[in-house]
Amino acid sequence: MPRVADYFVVCGLDPDQDFPGPEAWDNHGDTVKLKSMVLDRVPAGDHKDAEFPQNLDMFCFPNGLRVESRTPADSQVKFSFVLTEVSGTQLFCSALKFYEQQRMSADPADSSPEQGEGNLVWVPKCICLVSHWPFFQQFSKFMEYVYMIYKNSSKSGG
Repeated sequence: MPRVADYFVVCGLDPDQDFPGPEAWDNHGDTVKLKSMVLDRVPAGDHKDAEFPQNLDMFCFPNGLRVESRTPADSQVKFSFVLTEVSGTQLFCSALKFYEQQRMSADPADSSPEQGEGNLVWVPKCICLVSHWPFFQQFSKFMEYVYMIYKNSSKSGG
C-alpha cells in the first residue's frame, strides 16, 4: 500500500544521560552538549520496503544536542535534509526543532521545588517526518500543526 510518510520520529535528550554539574557549565558558557537519541517513532517497527534510517537523531541535531541555560534565540527551527541509502534511494526528511524547559539536576533524587528558577534549562527536542516523497513545504506545514497541538496539549496537562 502506498504511503505519503514512512516514519514520524521524536528525537531528544537521552533519558539515561545525566545533566552535568556546575563545573561543566562554567567551562562551556551557556550551553552544554549532551547525547541525543530517538525517543519515539511511528510505526515502531520497520516497513518491509523502507528500513528505518540509522542515527537519525544525529541529523536532527547536526551540531549536537545542546542544552541551553538561557532562553534560546530561535525557539523553533524548521529544516529539511535528504538521506541517501546505499541503493541510491533518497529519503526526504522535514524536521522541526523546539525547546522545552526542564529542571536540571545531576542527582535525579534532587528535584525538589525549592531548588528555584536557577536550575531550569532549555532542552531541545525535534520532531521529524521521513518520506520517499519530496513534499518539503507540505511536511513543514504539517510539522507546525503537530507542534502546535503538542504545545497546546502540554499546557492543558493532556
